[in-house]
Amino acid sequence: LKKAGFVVSQGPVPHNWYISLNMKNPKMQDRRVREAIRLSINRERMAEELLRGTVQVARGLQAPGCPSYDPEFHDYTYDPERARKLLTEAGYPNGFKMTFQTSTAGSGQLIPVRMAEWIKQDLAKVGIDCSLDLHEWIHYIELWANGIQERVEANQISWGMSSDYWLEIVAHSQNWSPNGKNSGYYKNPEADDLLDEARIERDEQKRVALYRKANAVITEDAAYLPIVNDLAPIVLSSKVRGFVHAPSEWYDFTSVWVEEE
Repeated sequence: LKKAGFVVSQGPVPHNWYISLNMKNPKMQDRRVREAIRLSINRERMAEELLRGTVQVARGLQAPGCPSYDPEFHDYTYDPERARKLLTEAGYPNGFKMTFQTSTAGSGQLIPVRMAEWIKQDLAKVGIDCSLDLHEWIHYIELWANGIQERVEANQISWGMSSDYWLEIVAHSQNWSPNGKNSGYYKNPEADDLLDEARIERDEQKRVALYRKANAVITEDAAYLPIVNDLAPIVLSSKVRGFVHAPSEWYDFTSVWVEEE
């Protein structure tokens, strides 16, 4: 498209493609196992080779485009050797079997099957035999909203908001599915307290600090595995002027015009 003369615009939007681990599952209750899984996923290569630079590697669970998102925050790196050591310490020197549930397509899902296959291959390198449980989008979103099923170790979703409050929606223990959107049944009293405090804090700087601290606490627990943030590529004619790639999932076209030849 670029070679044909088009302009490709990209920018961070409130989007996070992330995995929730089932905190009711005995294997997933061991933090060493959760840590091993996330250290096994090579997000950098996925972003570059599979998604061809149309995404950025996620930095924690909080979505870009909101005040408390910190682009300098680093959650985890690819370290399969460390992952194998953690699995051995947890009593799984030869790995284990797990089921990862995702959709075949859907709103904001990017290319979920190919991404899930990539993750499956990465997990296999450390001895984790991951079976993929794939569903059509409408059926899948119902499964996700009702919480991870007992037989499933992990599921995935992709969304976010330009409001910091989104972090509470997906991570506060009061929002366990099916009454909320905490699909993996994550619970940490420290994170809950920080989210409760942030919700009613009227000073913006203090509120941002509280949400960033909550994000760090949640990251430390390794119950969520943020993978990538969509950069929402938009293809424009070279004649288009005034387009702003806003940090949201909608655009203002009142300032856009087309230059006549």
